[in-house]
Amino acid sequence: MLNETSTPAMPETSPEEWRPVYGYESLYAVSSHGRVRSLNREVWTRNGHFRKYEGRLLTVQIDTSGRPVVTLSRNGTVRMPRVCVLVAEAFHGPRPDGLMVRHLNDIKTDNRPDNLAWGTMAENGADYVRNGFHHYARRQTCDYGHEYIGPNLMINPSKPTARLCRACNRARCIVARQKVRGIQVDFRPLADAKYSELMSGTNVFSTGMTGAA
Repeated sequence: MLNETSTPAMPETSPEEWRPVYGYESLYAVSSHGRVRSLNREVWTRNGHFRKYEGRLLTVQIDTSGRPVVTLSRNGTVRMPRVCVLVAEAFHGPRPDGLMVRHLNDIKTDNRPDNLAWGTMAENGADYVRNGFHHYARRQTCDYGHEYIGPNLMINPSKPTARLCRACNRARCIVARQKVRGIQVDFRPLADAKYSELMSGTNVFSTGMTGAA
């Protein structure tokens, strides 16, 4: 479902630059403030009359994902592309194969060129986590109530935007090692004890097992 809105106001921090819409160069233009307009044009109508059309700003609608879209028409074919795609194509070049538009600040209505970039789905997801919009990024504790702070905060080098619980990670390693030896260890008490050990700054916990972290 689309909701009609007025053209969203963009931060007026720089002069507005207009460039042709990729693939519609003689028909439409898109600006560095994320606005789209039709261009002045002269056409022959079906009844043989010559008619001039004045360019105008296009009405913006919001799609189901919360992104602004506009209606473009050419030779009787109508499309409703996202404004972010039009801006990215005009200011950063055509879309590379397999890439999508990233909103670097994750504000879907902020379609300034500086806020847009072509990227992979993984990069877009990393933006979402970095900007605090992913529900896991907003969590302050792990599933077992251990806070993501101080010595318990663990960062995976391969995923620097993801937070991990060091206590649970250590407990899982111990449980896995002991399972290989045929020894069953309850995860939750061990993880809680590791958390207490980490947060107290002392090595007060001992499992009495070989290889305990």
